[in-house]
Amino acid sequence: MNDNHYINKNKTADFLVLAVFIILQTALYCIFMAMDFTSFKDTTLLKYIAICLCLLYTAYKLPTCKTDGTIIFLAICFTVFSDTFTLLINKHFTLGVSLFIPAQLLYGLRMRFWAQKHLYKSIFARLGIILAVALGVVFARIADGLTIVTAIYFSMLLYNTTESIFLAKKPKQILFSIGLWLFVCCDICVGLYNITDVLNISVSPALYSFASIMMWGFYLPSQILIVTSVSNEKYPKLKIL
Repeated sequence: MNDNHYINKNKTADFLVLAVFIILQTALYCIFMAMDFTSFKDTTLLKYIAICLCLLYTAYKLPTCKTDGTIIFLAICFTVFSDTFTLLINKHFTLGVSLFIPAQLLYGLRMRFWAQKHLYKSIFARLGIILAVALGVVFARIADGLTIVTAIYFSMLLYNTTESIFLAKKPKQILFSIGLWLFVCCDICVGLYNITDVLNISVSPALYSFASIMMWGFYLPSQILIVTSVSNEKYPKLKIL
């Protein structure tokens, strides 16, 4: 009786926290998207607050979602650190983008727990992709630091997104997969926004404007889906070899 009461009380608290989180994020999203579409005023602080709220939500889930919660919490920590440089400070972009790489590696680790497969295969596959991407960028003669870390990060994101299609079976896992796909859409917009500077390829003003706005139109929903996909499922110990 007491145990059931305690469980029900926790479920109620979780529901209320989730509801408040979604309401706040929806409000922030609607405000900064409306401002971006109409007035083009600076919405940096609103966007940064929204990402910090994602971190707070994962911190709340840590005690009850230990393994999964820890992975997502650490990944969002790296995400917030990255956005601190790329969004809030608007400097040190190479460092900022490089911080997305460990976040993607953590997401890959999460899916290894889902699959309960040996970790070494994923490690070798990712090392191979990183090496191939780095060499490709070098041979393309656009081998500045930012381009290299961006290519490595995006390759890790695409790897995770593709893998999630085959591994996401449960509702929260599907939420995570959708979040990753929205993340890819965000980065495509970022690429279109910066393609003129990097590759000297011109884009139409309409496409440029769309990309500049929709990078966050995709990004925040992706992070919300990722953090709300956190689960209290207990995973068996992961085998490395």
